[in-house]
Amino acid sequence: MTKQINDIKKSIGISNDDSLKARLYTLKGRIEASLEQILEEETPKKENKPTDDITARLSEVEDLIAGYDLKSKIEEANVFINKTMNTLKEKLDFEEELKQGEMKFDLATFNFYYLHKSKKIHLSEMGSGANWLACHLCLFLALLKLTVRENASIPAVLFLDQPSQVYFPKVRRVFSSSNKEELLTDNDTDKVDENIIQVINIFTVINEFLSELTEDENINFKPQVIVLEHADEPELDKFIRERWASKGKKLI
Repeated sequence: MTKQINDIKKSIGISNDDSLKARLYTLKGRIEASLEQILEEETPKKENKPTDDITARLSEVEDLIAGYDLKSKIEEANVFINKTMNTLKEKLDFEEELKQGEMKFDLATFNFYYLHKSKKIHLSEMGSGANWLACHLCLFLALLKLTVRENASIPAVLFLDQPSQVYFPKVRRVFSSSNKEELLTDNDTDKVDENIIQVINIFTVINEFLSELTEDENINFKPQVIVLEHADEPELDKFIRERWASKGKKLI
């Protein structure tokens, strides 16, 4: 037993002359010092923030904003946006049973909903893709009109990505796998699919909307709407400015 104790002492560096208790206290002290150092490094240092200065500055800014009557301006903008949206809605493909409702948008919260029979219907509850498209398109065009009317710093440009996607999965016309330039129909080559009519209507509504802005005495110019599309039906030719899929110019 004595030999084993001596071996342990030797392995941990304790001689016969050393006090085991003293060495353990030393070891304990080193461990505590190391732990304190680790905790100090991991604990974020609290910064003394000049909260009084921030509060005073915030109060000053709020007083300046109050001078602009911002709340009243937001309410006026909401009325303008909602009126524009609901005018556009009448021209787009929207479910008949919901047409009697109103689109509502609040600039203060950026919340959008559809008010129908005193019930708020959110986009997740709107049902068809056509309803979704109509809501988005009406809101984006209304916001565009607001920004150009108020001569805002926001660029007068609106990008739309494939609004036809709602309809084209259902379109009967498809491109031949062997010839991408050949357009096929299932039965009647002269009949224009109802879904294509709705896509044409989307572009027509956008065009008419932009033309109306040039006649508005508060605007008097036409902002730019860029629509990126995969749709390339012959009926859409008059709306197409560039075909990026072909050789030559590319949109980057």
